[in-house]
Amino acid sequence: MPPEWFERYKFAFLATLLAAVLALQLFQVMGGRRGAPAYVATPPAPEGPPKVYVSGAVARPGVYEFSPGDRLDRAIELAGGALPEADLQSVNLASLLIDEQHIHVPSIAEGAVAKMKVDVNHAEVKELQELPGIGQVSAEKIVAFRRLNGPIKGPDDLLAAGLTPSQVEDIRELVLYR
Repeated sequence: MPPEWFERYKFAFLATLLAAVLALQLFQVMGGRRGAPAYVATPPAPEGPPKVYVSGAVARPGVYEFSPGDRLDRAIELAGGALPEADLQSVNLASLLIDEQHIHVPSIAEGAVAKMKVDVNHAEVKELQELPGIGQVSAEKIVAFRRLNGPIKGPDDLLAAGLTPSQVEDIRELVLYR
């Protein structure tokens, strides 16, 4: 090929080469190997009707079945009712029951001590921020975790919500998991 030919058609040649490279890239993206689908973990569906564990100042502590839409007062009723020493003012009798929930009805003596603690399953962001080392971001993580995963059952759930081990240790004696 004479050098004049290349000088004359060099832009057309480069444009064709660029188009071929782009077409090859597009082919690889559209029809090339696809990655494995993302694994999404979904918890297994509970077998049987939903259940709650009722403990504390009730006539018959134990595990009870409930119907969707039932409230905490129904769980106490299923457990034979509250004992005379029960501190019903410290529990929200109107809260909805959730499968695998642990409901502890405190006695009046327990309730006095518990009033100094924060219930991480019912406290809102502002109340959670009163705990040492828990700012707005950490409090929002706790509330978001509760909404997505149900009640917080213990320190491991606080870690899963995004709190650091030192934050969990700092609040260990100051929180309840009702």
